Amino acid sequence: MLKPLVSAAVFGLVSFASVAQAADFVSHREVSGVITKINAAKHTMTVMTEQGKTENFSIAPHARVATVKGKNLSLSRLEIGHSVTLKQRFQPLAGSEIKGEILAINHSDLSVKIREMNSGNILHVKFDEQAHSTGIGANSFENLRRGNDLVVRNTAK
Repeated sequence: MLKPLVSAAVFGLVSFASVAQAADFVSHREVSGVITKINAAKHTMTVMTEQGKTENFSIAPHARVATVKGKNLSLSRLEIGHSVTLKQRFQPLAGSEIKGEILAINHSDLSVKIREMNSGNILHVKFDEQAHSTGIGANSFENLRRGNDLVVRNTAK
């Protein structure tokens, strides 16, 4: 089994670079928007995103969808016009790169939430306990800071 290797570089305002590495790379993107179409029989929905894009989603049969009002509803209970937040898992291709600003850091599960620079998508990147940082001003995952830019590179090991 191939395990991807992730390198993340943090670029601060003063040209210092930090590099974090992790053995596992699991991520999802967060999509917020308003439901414009639902097909419960086919387990699909269409959402108009906050960026004004129309996106189609396949929903797992027993999945729950978070509404903006804090309710987790099954697909059959959702309605057109509900504001929702969907979390879509994805595995970037080996050799791909994600660039974005760190919005939040969760030190308890070694994950970061970033806003991708090109698309504006909210992405969650989770590192394992092997995560560490090296470079000027950084020597651990603990030194990642909200507001810093983050570059995540995914390479197969």
